[in-house]
Amino acid sequence: MALLGIPKPDLDPVQLALAINHDRPNEQLEQSVRDCLVQARELIAPRAVYELLAVVGQGPDWIEVQGKAGGSTRLTVGPKTDLLGPAERVLVGATTIGHELDDAVKRLNQQGDPYAAYVLDCVGVSLLGEAGKALDRLAEEVAARRGWGVGHRLAPGSLPGWDMTDQKVLAGLVLAGQGAIIFNDVGVLWPFKSATSLIGMGQGFISRRVGRVCHMCSKRETCWSKEK
Repeated sequence: MALLGIPKPDLDPVQLALAINHDRPNEQLEQSVRDCLVQARELIAPRAVYELLAVVGQGPDWIEVQGKAGGSTRLTVGPKTDLLGPAERVLVGATTIGHELDDAVKRLNQQGDPYAAYVLDCVGVSLLGEAGKALDRLAEEVAARRGWGVGHRLAPGSLPGWDMTDQKVLAGLVLAGQGAIIFNDVGVLWPFKSATSLIGMGQGFISRRVGRVCHMCSKRETCWSKEK
């Protein structure tokens, strides 16, 4: 397991407010987003852990990777496993912005301010997504040094057909023995503003930039946080 330091990301408050409100301008929301971004920068502590693992087998709905401690682990990726077809290695990572922003959201709800709590939570979701791009850049750099391309950023629950129950398996590949992020018996991560990901790389990938699978998601028409 390797640690990756991540600078606190910057976000455009106008664009974020538009995304939250589904492209409808709202001056009150924009100002709330600005205020929450200032608050969030004091609360978040972005960081990531990752492993680079060799792919040792693939099937119609699964991929098998070599573990660092010996043996191998099978991930049941589902019907979209072909997205990893050219993968010779995968970068398995987990990103977090810490627990303090979630604590602040909880306090705002307890104080009877659900609007501010909602906006701050949305800001946290966006900051986590932006922090996670550090793993994308790392995968791109590693692949470029080998003359390889990269695939999409994939994760249980976000890739159609990759069941959330596999989160525990994926998390176990990278989170064992460290304290920044932990997971329980069913794979729920803590801090809650944390996320796992898997990125394939290999000679057979054409793209030099990590892709997204938002266009495949059943919630793509209503999800405000999808990448365009």
